[in-house]
Amino acid sequence: MVNNSKSNPKVIEEWLVPSWTSNAIYTVKREGSKWSCSCFYWLQNKKQCKHITQKKQELGLVKPDFSHYRSGIQKSIRRGSLPLLRKCFSKLWEEDKSWLFWRLPVLAVEENWMYGQIAVGMALDKETERESVWKLLANITLKSKNKEAEGIAELLYLYKTRGFDAEKYIEDEGKLRIFKEIVRLKENENLWKEDKEKYWELYSLPLDMSERFFKAMKRRINYAGPSDMFVVAAYFSTIFELEPVELDEVPKEEEVETAEKIPWYAYDVHTSWGKIVYYQLKKVYGEEMGEYLGNELWWFEESAVCDKLVEDSYWWSKNREIWYRTRGKTVEQAEKDWVVWRPEIKRRVVEKIIARERAFGQKQS
Repeated sequence: MVNNSKSNPKVIEEWLVPSWTSNAIYTVKREGSKWSCSCFYWLQNKKQCKHITQKKQELGLVKPDFSHYRSGIQKSIRRGSLPLLRKCFSKLWEEDKSWLFWRLPVLAVEENWMYGQIAVGMALDKETERESVWKLLANITLKSKNKEAEGIAELLYLYKTRGFDAEKYIEDEGKLRIFKEIVRLKENENLWKEDKEKYWELYSLPLDMSERFFKAMKRRINYAGPSDMFVVAAYFSTIFELEPVELDEVPKEEEVETAEKIPWYAYDVHTSWGKIVYYQLKKVYGEEMGEYLGNELWWFEESAVCDKLVEDSYWWSKNREIWYRTRGKTVEQAEKDWVVWRPEIKRRVVEKIIARERAFGQKQS
């Protein structure tokens, strides 16, 4: 590090920062409040790069990267792993609690929408205790996953962005009616802001239940998928006449052995490590193939894998099928593709984990 602060009123510091994507070494410089880097990205864009962020994290100027813990907690729930849940939950509660409460409704609704009401209530209550949140997440972890709300939400995304033909692909008339009704609710979503009473008439929902789901939705209004999930969960709560879910007794947090490390599959495209692998795949194999490998295939065949699904998982299965159809693939063909491509993606991810550990000089898990 070079410090020329005596000869200049501004603090000037320089550091050599090793890349965690290659063997390159970059110079990160701070001059007063201005930061710069010798990497290609900064030179081209004059915007903060990951090497500047890395240095700021090391200096304690910004929050550390918790993306692997954030991804890991979702994977722990899906795969039924209480040890991994404890590792990620403990870290997030102690160092990233605001994100954990912000994400809590989605953690529940994505994996089992029937727990959504409890999760939303906890997220909106600033006095919710650690033991209560652990009990909720452990319940979802140990139960069969019900990803039907997420399944329809993703189909809504295809409907809005790719012209998904529901009548062509949803053969069951009852299911088709449900999908069309949810589309209608989404199309009238602004009515909720303008005249809540009229919107409740579209649902015939109990007022308190609707308020909870839509308060959660409002907090995530810039995220199309999660927002859609709350609309679906609210609708499901009506048509299935959902009774309040009771939480079972589960092992307490301190009774569960903590996982030794976060597994490689948690470092997916929702983490800084996985994003780099995703961009590498697109660069090496082309935009379209990279999108298929790094986003869709990696998501459905690894990131979204659950230990057990509820027996009636029509919408989640249909969602997976339709996404592959947009690629001209069947589910069976996609599963075979993953057998071929999984080793390479795993190798690339592990390489990034090791390189990041080398750059930071410490274990990332």
